[in-house]
Amino acid sequence: MEGQQIGAYLIEQKLGEGGMGAVYLATHTLMGTRAVVKVLLPSLSTNPEVAQRFINEARSASNIRHRNIVTVHECGRRHGEPCRGMERI
Repeated sequence: MEGQQIGAYLIEQKLGEGGMGAVYLATHTLMGTRAVVKVLLPSLSTNPEVAQRFINEARSASNIRHRNIVTVHECGRRHGEPCRGMERI
């Protein structure tokens, strides 16, 4: 995934992977800012309920401003897999 582009984000390196998704350090190519991109695992992306939950979580988090909650900047899909661009902390 390193070196690939997801939306406006250029993926630099994988930071980690959990039960639901993989997280990557990225740079927003237009703004020049560092961010984190989370991509739902391919094995879960085929489950419509899980994919919708991932998107709903991003939508909900994007409406919250709190110092203990990461800001979600955008949400979309890459080759059918839900993903989201988030604040790097």
